[in-house]
Amino acid sequence: MLNTAELARFACTWYARPDFPDGVCDKSKARVLDGIACVYSGMAQPAGVLSRKFLERGRGQGSTLVAGGLQTAPEYAAWAHGIMMHAIDWDDWTFTLVHPTASVFPAVLAVAEQQRLSVRCMLNAFIVAVETMLRIARAVNPELYMRGWHPSSTISAIGSAVGAGLLLGHNEKQLCHDVSLALCQAAGMFGNKGTMGKPFQVGNSNRAGVMSALAVSDGFEGTEDILDTKFGFTDTFLSGLDTRAPGWRADNWEILREWPVKPYPVGGSRQSLIEATLGAARKAGRPSSADIAQINCIVNKTVAHVDHRNPGSWLDSRFSHAYCTAVTAIDGVAGPEQFEERRFAVGDVQALMTRVNVVTDEEMPTDPTNGFPTRIEIVLRDGRRVTEHCGPAVGENAGVEDGCRKIDLAVRGSGSRGRSLRGKLENECTVQELVAAMVVDRGSSL
Repeated sequence: MLNTAELARFACTWYARPDFPDGVCDKSKARVLDGIACVYSGMAQPAGVLSRKFLERGRGQGSTLVAGGLQTAPEYAAWAHGIMMHAIDWDDWTFTLVHPTASVFPAVLAVAEQQRLSVRCMLNAFIVAVETMLRIARAVNPELYMRGWHPSSTISAIGSAVGAGLLLGHNEKQLCHDVSLALCQAAGMFGNKGTMGKPFQVGNSNRAGVMSALAVSDGFEGTEDILDTKFGFTDTFLSGLDTRAPGWRADNWEILREWPVKPYPVGGSRQSLIEATLGAARKAGRPSSADIAQINCIVNKTVAHVDHRNPGSWLDSRFSHAYCTAVTAIDGVAGPEQFEERRFAVGDVQALMTRVNVVTDEEMPTDPTNGFPTRIEIVLRDGRRVTEHCGPAVGENAGVEDGCRKIDLAVRGSGSRGRSLRGKLENECTVQELVAAMVVDRGSSL
């Protein structure tokens, strides 16, 4: 059973800790750097461009948009950065089916800048908010996910509200109201995947958390037991399902259990699929589309559930098992270029997609702790069959250096921006200084 008061007590108690384990801090900094790289990668995407255009109409002051340095209200900075970070689905994720950094970092960045706080304060709130959200995610997924709710647009509002509330100095009672008001705005659905609506939902969740916490600071209140009251979160989103206990009293860290970055800019459930396809294609000698008779993708029922079999556009292609498998097998790589319109429209990949079979293995485990193991079988026209299996651990060990490299790749720079931002995170400075270093010129090559 979920309990709002226990959640608030956990967040306040852990935020008051004098320090966090080195492994937690190092991993969190690495994920922040990876998230910043994803903001850079997403700001030139259609959703990123449109979010900035929306804010150019004038949306207040207090926080800065990384794309061009535009001043805007903190809730809108959180909204736009959430959209940009999730625009090409390259941001980190967990096997409990949430995108932690995209769900929390835009919110804490915006509030910490407005409040003129230190980077250390921001990171502490980020760590506790992510840990809180991950415990909720483990309690409610995959059930929430299988009902069609997008966890990074629903329970993510808990994370953004907790992070924003902690930075605003809220007590346990106020955090209950933060979560209540944020969840009444949480409604992301998987029906939006493959469109700009999916990153819009993630941005909206960040906006909801920031707006709710600011409203609570002004005196707004909601119910204090939104997670467990009749017609509250559990009753409404999960039809009253008896959820697993989040383990608020346990001293272990969900952050250290698993929190991988994505090597490939596609949905989390397709990371192992691409990894296995790359291995099978290497074994087959990098075949062309014409060389391949068929490809069989064997996945569990949770992964099969979210497949877009016939993607209607390049935006939708990263949610199609058939497209991800086909383009990876042919190109031998799966980077951002493989999921652009010009590659999606080429005949070789379109032809091979029709020969990709997605097979549901009912015996494959679906519990989040098992990740998304995948088996790929490539059947060649010369009669050969090659098989490759990939387990769940893709991207788990990425560190701060990996985040720096991803930033430099995203900004097409010489290698200095990633190191500069790492220095800001690791040294005592204000969030205003960090944001100033993050800003890129609107007219750059991004």
